[in-house]
Amino acid sequence: ATEALIPMVRSQKCLIVGDPKQLPPYDGDPIDVDGYSPEEVKETLLDYLIPRLPKDCVYTLTHQHRMCASIGNLIGDVFYGGSLINLRPDSNRPQWIRKKFPKPVVWMDTRNAQQRRQGTTYVNPHEQDVIVGLLRTLQHGASRAKQTASVAVIAGYAAQASALDSKIQRDSFESLSIDVAT
Repeated sequence: ATEALIPMVRSQKCLIVGDPKQLPPYDGDPIDVDGYSPEEVKETLLDYLIPRLPKDCVYTLTHQHRMCASIGNLIGDVFYGGSLINLRPDSNRPQWIRKKFPKPVVWMDTRNAQQRRQGTTYVNPHEQDVIVGLLRTLQHGASRAKQTASVAVIAGYAAQASALDSKIQRDSFESLSIDVAT
């Protein structure tokens, strides 16, 4: 985020908020920059600053409110060494969702589905069909309960996200607000 450097240099104080464990803002091989290793080129401003700042200038936010506890625990254990404190209990999940999906975390096995390259990224039609099927299940449950739900669909590849978004737009999900992203 080199565009942040000028305001940072001109300010008396600055606050940088970020998560070094999030995915980097790019994908692929780093560009070739004379005098810098590939690791240095891929390093973010946050990656650079955290080990160099005084300890009392670096603070870790440990409480999360967005995900239900089971999802938060999964993320916390896998990526944060169990240090996340989850403040949204699983019981906050609406009854109609618990009826359709009793467990907050559901793994769908699509390992035999063939993905294909599309430009510099990938698409997987079988995964798209599985996701649209799950969205239809949620739509049916929300409609019967006369409720609405906000759903985030996260795809690993830009082409897959675009293909999913197109497929979702062609269907009818009036009880769901669906955001598709990478």
